[in-house]
Amino acid sequence: MAATAPWKTLPKRVIDRAHRFTKAEARARWVRWDVDRHMAKLVANTDAKAPSAAELRRIRDYARERFGSAAHAPWLEFYAAYRGRFVEGWVPEDFIQGVAMPYLNGSYHKLCQARTLQWRLLGSDSLPDLAHFVGGEWFDLDGARLERGRLRDLLFAGRERVCVKTEQSIWGRGVSFATPERFDLAAIEAQGNLVVQSALVQGDWFARVFPGAVTTVRIATGKLPGKRPHLVGAFLRIGHGAAQNVDGNSLDLPILDAGGRLNPFAVAQDWTRLPAHPDTGFRFEGEAAPDFERAVGHCLGLHDRLPQFGFVGWDVVIDDQDRVQVMEFNTAHPETRLLEMAVGPCFEPYRMEQYQGRAIKDVWA
Repeated sequence: MAATAPWKTLPKRVIDRAHRFTKAEARARWVRWDVDRHMAKLVANTDAKAPSAAELRRIRDYARERFGSAAHAPWLEFYAAYRGRFVEGWVPEDFIQGVAMPYLNGSYHKLCQARTLQWRLLGSDSLPDLAHFVGGEWFDLDGARLERGRLRDLLFAGRERVCVKTEQSIWGRGVSFATPERFDLAAIEAQGNLVVQSALVQGDWFARVFPGAVTTVRIATGKLPGKRPHLVGAFLRIGHGAAQNVDGNSLDLPILDAGGRLNPFAVAQDWTRLPAHPDTGFRFEGEAAPDFERAVGHCLGLHDRLPQFGFVGWDVVIDDQDRVQVMEFNTAHPETRLLEMAVGPCFEPYRMEQYQGRAIKDVWA
């Protein structure tokens, strides 16, 4: 099932009001509404304070000067509240995602949504793909057709569990797991095009953080014209409670530098700050993600094979054999908000102001 676009979850009264405005005006009002609800959670659950009147004037002047409109100020206001001060050089999420990203990644920017193509695009054995279901047929990684009767033996040879991802799975939606005993082929095929991957086992350090859902390392890499790819930023996405896989309710933990040093606290989806994991008690301060530099190097090497993309978000797992496994990559809406407000500015080399005045393109459509 395709992921639901965020605007489709808006209250009807907000959508009805938006119909009176141009697309750009409606988009700006949606961003304002979205930021206001996040700001309310941030202020309620932390000691953060909304920017003062003087800070708001400064932020709005900065948005007008650099991005062409004060309509791009709301996320900058949120960043300032989160960080405790405004930082020159920040780029708001709505500008990156709605204006710049379609230009950075061109007409290819939604290509990553085809999960069944990613293995062929990367040409890398670091992807744990086993088989693809496309157009009502099963294929192996070389593109040869597979007989349905052979699938169970192929998928569960030497493994107890597999991960099934639909073509446009996102934020944990469209992801499920299967075992030999609970392998309903007809139900799986009814989901449409999909990829079946090995269900990875995470390394010991990550299991100490949380032994349930496999923790992913979200690595963002950028490529400027004529340059080699570089690290933009990274964070850990960590499950909690009864979660079987990381999703939109997971904890996010910024990585502060190229050595993998962790932020002193993770943030929940309501912006609560957690110095330790709520289930395991694992404390984050003073810790560093193991093998982070090797994982970054691997992603940079893969990005170098994809010069069509100026910005890529990678979902990486360090498994129990210390291998770097790329679960998937994202070029349409890679997450930038946490990177920018926690450790940014991250996008100064991109000269984002060059996109000022260009038509807003809704990458979530």
